[in-house]
Amino acid sequence: MSDSHLPNVRVDMSRQELHDIYVTAFVEVRPLGSSDSDWQELSDLVVQRKQGGVVITAWNPGQLRPTLAWNERANAKLLQELRRTHFEIWEADGFSPDRSFREPGFIAWGMDQDVGCSLARNFGQFAIFRYHSDGTRHVISADTVNGQ
Repeated sequence: MSDSHLPNVRVDMSRQELHDIYVTAFVEVRPLGSSDSDWQELSDLVVQRKQGGVVITAWNPGQLRPTLAWNERANAKLLQELRRTHFEIWEADGFSPDRSFREPGFIAWGMDQDVGCSLARNFGQFAIFRYHSDGTRHVISADTVNGQ
């Protein structure tokens, strides 16, 4: 997502260091617009539904750390794009093991990683979470094309 007003604040971490952080993240989800009591751990829910999907955010693209307002606008634009895909979209919340850091995003139920990676690239993201119907999760580089 291009935006001439994107602040030039960056984290001093490599893509690999950020990837390593992504691997440790936990993810919870809830249906769009539902209450705070509806958050569920994603891996268990994937197994229950027997359906995987892609978790994606527009928050904090790459090494940039924009303002809260910028991040919220970016996620709203991402949600518009996700709704056009006709996949079932839920809210997702990725967070650090100690819950000191979080990034809101979305899960697109049934979406394959190629579509997810394309969207991620459009929003400046380095990676997506790909959940398989057995509950396993992989961090996939947004640079991945056609499963490669």
